[in-house]
Amino acid sequence: MIEKQILRSQIKKTLTSEFLLHNSVKKTINELLIGKKVCTYMPLKNEIDINNCFDNVKELFTTYVNQNGVSITTLKKPFEINKYGVLQPLINTNEKTIDIFIVPGVAFDITGNRLGRGVGFYDKLLAKFPNSIKIGIAHESNILDTIPFEAHDVKMNKIVTSSKIYDIEI
Repeated sequence: MIEKQILRSQIKKTLTSEFLLHNSVKKTINELLIGKKVCTYMPLKNEIDINNCFDNVKELFTTYVNQNGVSITTLKKPFEINKYGVLQPLINTNEKTIDIFIVPGVAFDITGNRLGRGVGFYDKLLAKFPNSIKIGIAHESNILDTIPFEAHDVKMNKIVTSSKIYDIEI
């Protein structure tokens, strides 16, 4: 979709990894994650790194690229850089159950739509876990009123900024 490409290109110029969660937001997130199997992401240089904010998760996982697309594995060293330039664990466990996904995005809208980087990995992966909670991470400036979306796009249940949590009705 041309609209997505143009919007993505404009917003990517403004992305920054700087992010400081307010204590109330961090507390709320950690209450949600207590005892859960959580899949997070390994941030690119201009993506928000929220991984050091998690307390009390049951198990922490991340994504890895393989011949079948993207799968889930335990988040632990050693790491390698995959063909997309993203760190991923060298040892892959291929996890099949996840309670909560922490999802990066270029932008999100107030109805839970996500604008990713355009490859489609997350939509394909998240579609395999329809009952999992999906939480998008963004700067407040990257929350838009609307984002173009397609039928295969997977909506977020929540969007977290440094100062606010948006609960989305899906």
